[in-house]
Amino acid sequence: MKKFFHSLVDFAASLANEEIILESVRLEREKIPWEQRMKILAPLYTKQLEKIAARKPTKKISDSAYHKAEVNLVKKVKQLRSMYQMSQIVRQPTKQQVLGAIKKLINIFKNFSADEILVAKEKGKSLAVEYLTNYAPAEFRQYPELKTLANSFINF
Repeated sequence: MKKFFHSLVDFAASLANEEIILESVRLEREKIPWEQRMKILAPLYTKQLEKIAARKPTKKISDSAYHKAEVNLVKKVKQLRSMYQMSQIVRQPTKQQVLGAIKKLINIFKNFSADEILVAKEKGKSLAVEYLTNYAPAEFRQYPELKTLANSFINF
């Protein structure tokens, strides 16, 4: 848990570089509306996320390994979906039920292989673009920068 918090602090520190902080302060002082801030800050965050992601080595997998990882990922997503649907049925779960569900959830995420994570990232990119293009509310569709920001975040 300590390592997780340490990496979270490192991520926040590397994401919030001087340029982003100065720009955020300037926008706040000038009382720029939120919509305009989004248009100004999204490309900066995208650029920073891409810098961070570029430092990581990329992993390539064979077609057969990709297919196997995709099948395993689908099984895990179905498990997560059924857990969610069961949580909708139970109105007031007991403490024991909540703890059991949390343990199952942690085990599912803990058992993701590197290949499954790679497949999930690729599927996540296409789903994010599809959602932002076809299904997102109109206020999100007016910001095309969100697609590149979503892709950069998923690449991270």
